Amino acid sequence: MQFYFGHSMPRGVSQLFEQRAKEDGHQVIFDGMKTYASTEAFTDASGIGNRKGEPKVVFQSMARANNLSANDYATQLLITGHTLKKYDPDAPLWAVVPFGLFARQDQEREGLMDSVASEWFADALKHAGYSGVTTIEIHSDKAAQFFRDSFENDNFINIDPSEIYEQDLHNMDLYNPVVVSPDKGANNRADTLA
Repeated sequence: MQFYFGHSMPRGVSQLFEQRAKEDGHQVIFDGMKTYASTEAFTDASGIGNRKGEPKVVFQSMARANNLSANDYATQLLITGHTLKKYDPDAPLWAVVPFGLFARQDQEREGLMDSVASEWFADALKHAGYSGVTTIEIHSDKAAQFFRDSFENDNFINIDPSEIYEQDLHNMDLYNPVVVSPDKGANNRADTLA
């Protein structure tokens, strides 16, 4: 298996992952996603080498980092998927996107249309060659449904970290902790955690 890490992923996280992956005989590639001096994205697929046909997993957060925007990282993710599929069409390809770009919160806005950008992004990932997507806590049920529709239920995984948060809060032994929702879309999760 090959793991590609985008520039937006914290180096410490990827280094911890690298150690375990190498122990299991997997290849980890940190510099596969690149940008020219003009900031145009491209992917170096030379890491495929003699590992054709092996599953590939691309890790790319969409959080702003390294002077690149979330849109830049989305472009890198799409180009990387397309490039890897072009040079290794038979290999399964999975995207791990901890911050789900274009998955805005569900908000009631009378007379306004909801964003359909998440539907477009899910379809774009599918057309770029990804066979599945994992994300962490997409806040919008509508956005999650767009991904389920594009990738079928089994190939879209939305990780809910509530149990981890609950364990951490319990282990901190705090007196009367207060759980706050960042917006209306997260009210149910905050209530569950509280």
